Amino acid sequence: MTCKNYYLYYNDKLSCSLREKKIPLVSVIMPAYNAARFIRESIKSVVAQTYQNWELLVINDGSTDNTGEIVKSFTDERIRYIEKENGGVSSARNFGLKEMKGQFFCFLDADDELPENSLELRAAHLQKHPEIDLLDGWVLVMDQQMGDVQRVYGPSYEGKIARLFIRVDDRYFFGPNLMIRNKQLPYRFNEAMTHVEDLWFYTELAWKGNLHYGYVNDVIYHYRKTPGSAMSNLQSLEKGYWDYYANVSRLPGITTDELRYLKRKIKRIMFRSYLRHKKIVNAAKVLVKPVTTSRS
Repeated sequence: MTCKNYYLYYNDKLSCSLREKKIPLVSVIMPAYNAARFIRESIKSVVAQTYQNWELLVINDGSTDNTGEIVKSFTDERIRYIEKENGGVSSARNFGLKEMKGQFFCFLDADDELPENSLELRAAHLQKHPEIDLLDGWVLVMDQQMGDVQRVYGPSYEGKIARLFIRVDDRYFFGPNLMIRNKQLPYRFNEAMTHVEDLWFYTELAWKGNLHYGYVNDVIYHYRKTPGSAMSNLQSLEKGYWDYYANVSRLPGITTDELRYLKRKIKRIMFRSYLRHKKIVNAAKVLVKPVTTSRS
């Protein structure tokens, strides 16, 4: 296949030049459902990247607003726009995973943004460290206007990561912030999960693939916290965590002690979350909630 045919959706001259220099293609997968309010800014943050060899796959998951018109107003040929029937965020991401062509790939939600050097920092680090499969960095949780920083997540661990994932370490942001080396594995999100699906995707991937985790000591993701965001829908978030627990309990080699720790950790996370939002009854209920699986 010629370079021109391989990059039909690119500016051919730029893409061939980048490929000849062995600059890896980075696929950015963006699911979008009724995302008209913020998606323009999200796409702009990709177009403004200092790293040039990227493709942005925007998967319109059956939006009923003008999300599609906004995406189609961008003329950059590196943006691939795909429409599908509504199936949820995991379904949209899975569609993007099937369509992507990059040596590295990452996700970007349609209301979040990337700092302008995000792709460059991570792609360079993955090139320099071929042993790393999953690459993280600093994540800023921002207010809705992207003006105030509400929380900072900064990783500090490198190595095999699966067992750290199941500890749900508070220092780590478990969202669409990791860049992944494409090893042609069966990448797939669990479409039955509507919350904490990112954490399960990474956990299952790292557990079954024995993957190595690393990080760059820079900000690589801006997460916009909105009233409708996953971090704000506490009861749905709690259900997502217990779905995660059930899935983890079926992993080969998982221990009873690890499950016991995970159960306590989820209860602690949700108890504190409910208290912060003054949901006292919910906080009390989560502490006494019985949780049983075949392994617990």
